[in-house]
Amino acid sequence: MRRLYTATLYALLAALPAAMTAPPASAQITTLTQPLPAEAREVLEGARERTREALKTYEAPYRPDQPLFREALSLARRAVELAPDNPEALRFLAELNGVTGFYGPAFAAWERFVAAGGVLDAAALDQLVRAGTQVGYARYQQGDLEGALAAYERVADLAPERPLAHRWRGRILLELERPQRALEAWETVLRLRPGDAAAEHFADLAAAGVRYGLPAARAFYDGVAHYEAGRRERARERFAEAARLNPAYAEAWAYVGRVAFEAGDYREAERAYSEASALEPDNATYRYFLAEARRRAEGS
Repeated sequence: MRRLYTATLYALLAALPAAMTAPPASAQITTLTQPLPAEAREVLEGARERTREALKTYEAPYRPDQPLFREALSLARRAVELAPDNPEALRFLAELNGVTGFYGPAFAAWERFVAAGGVLDAAALDQLVRAGTQVGYARYQQGDLEGALAAYERVADLAPERPLAHRWRGRILLELERPQRALEAWETVLRLRPGDAAAEHFADLAAAGVRYGLPAARAFYDGVAHYEAGRRERARERFAEAARLNPAYAEAWAYVGRVAFEAGDYREAERAYSEASALEPDNATYRYFLAEARRRAEGS
């Protein structure tokens, strides 16, 4: 079983928003050469000109209420009104919304771009993922877990080889007590990022949640974190809680026995290892410590 049991583990997920919201290396608006009706072309060129002026005039971070950007956005929207299914106009609107931090409209425009047959190159994927994850994170911060999940799942659909949305899916699905789907999300992260320590841990947690229920799995993993931090009594309590929540959790019983054995409480160790061995009779480690705990208990 893969494990990482430290407070740093949870910091890895807590750090996702910071990584997600880091400013882009540069603010660039892509120019595509695709057929546009004459009026839409003229309006779009006006939007591009205002954008060039804005990028020269203002310092990042840019905002949609800055006058030149406001004019550029108005013209870009007008171009899309004139050519609603044109990928060039839609991409420009999506990029401009993203540059100004207008992530909801940016993501909506990217979705329309894809629906219109636009091709998501690497730069487009970067911007789509950024916009979509910002939408998801805003909903998450508001406590709208279902809405956040929907946003991240849409990002994952559009950019399946980018791991960030899958991480957020896994995180939220665990919070929503849906371990099977969470496991699938974390396994996707591991396919994309083999050896990722946080993903390995949460995949294990989700797998245990599928088998034993998330409350028991969380109690068990809390116990191991306490155990590794040297808080043995607290660890014992959490392992016992995991076994109480699901009496079929053999590893939880074994850890109850392990902590008791190390504390010299051989009667309790014998009892716990007896439960673990009954659940997994072929486990040689459990059988050994059951016999050793019994021997020491009888000799005390």
